[in-house]
Amino acid sequence: MADLIIDHDALAGGLPDYDENGNVVSWMDNPGFLLVEISEPKKGAAFEALKATANRWMLVDDRGHEFRDWDEYEAFDGDPASPGWISEPTPEHGGLGLFTDTDGTRTRVMTEKMLAILVEELTARGVGGRITQQRPPPEKG
Repeated sequence: MADLIIDHDALAGGLPDYDENGNVVSWMDNPGFLLVEISEPKKGAAFEALKATANRWMLVDDRGHEFRDWDEYEAFDGDPASPGWISEPTPEHGGLGLFTDTDGTRTRVMTEKMLAILVEELTARGVGGRITQQRPPPEKG
């Protein structure tokens, strides 16, 4: 099994919003994660893991729930707040970045679920490296 290290501040970013107990419940920014220190033989697998991650992130809402598919998403009785856009895996700082647009706000539970999905997809492909928080690029291109 490959080593996967998650930086202590991988969830943090942007201006935090706190609940009455002082716990961070959301941030005012769009999440982006950067996978660095990938071994050369695993770069293709890392790219595929991030593509699979992006597809799954589209089905994660602000409650941290991952819908099984678009049918379940569309059948949801309510208005799930989920990403409106997710990048392709993007070469960044010697690694691969994955960025998303959540209209500038992301809940803690949404971000935790997104990170868990990323870890699951990388682990399934035997990809090691370090996951850190990365600011999205200024333009979606």
